[in-house]
Amino acid sequence: MNFGHTMHSYYANKSQSVNNSNYTIMVAEVASTVNEIILAENILKKEKNIEKRKKIIAELIGTITSTLVRQSMFAEFERKIHDRIFKEIPTVYTDVTKEYEELLKKYFANITIDEKHKYEWLRIPHFYSPYYVYKYATGISSAIYIARNILNKKEGYLEKYIKMLKTGGRLRKFRYT
Repeated sequence: MNFGHTMHSYYANKSQSVNNSNYTIMVAEVASTVNEIILAENILKKEKNIEKRKKIIAELIGTITSTLVRQSMFAEFERKIHDRIFKEIPTVYTDVTKEYEELLKKYFANITIDEKHKYEWLRIPHFYSPYYVYKYATGISSAIYIARNILNKKEGYLEKYIKMLKTGGRLRKFRYT
């Protein structure tokens, strides 16, 4: 469990009963990423070593790339495959691999992609839970927005965020605006 999830679990477990402390995947991803962004920003404010600063920035870029870009691609891939099935288009392994390869080229057009990556879809366990991966891309988008407002000390954002963390599994609808 990383720092982001740890703080979320701490607040939810402290504020809710055992039955209400478990939160949804969507809320978990938002909270985790907000916490990681805030931690990274605070470390960057204090860190003087340029190499350490580069590493933190590279990790943030990697998180955005893997979570926003790749998970968006995964969600599009999942939708395309489900569309084929719903339309009763015969679909075999080679069709699925071709769809995935086309999306790799679309999303990473300026990067040389190793031939074996077109088979990557076979090893991604999230595809066994339908409509799961979009939550990562949506979650990081929300998290960046929330973290930016907390870091810029926008009135009420930190308080609302902590309230969200404390809500645990009781959260059904939460508005930041």
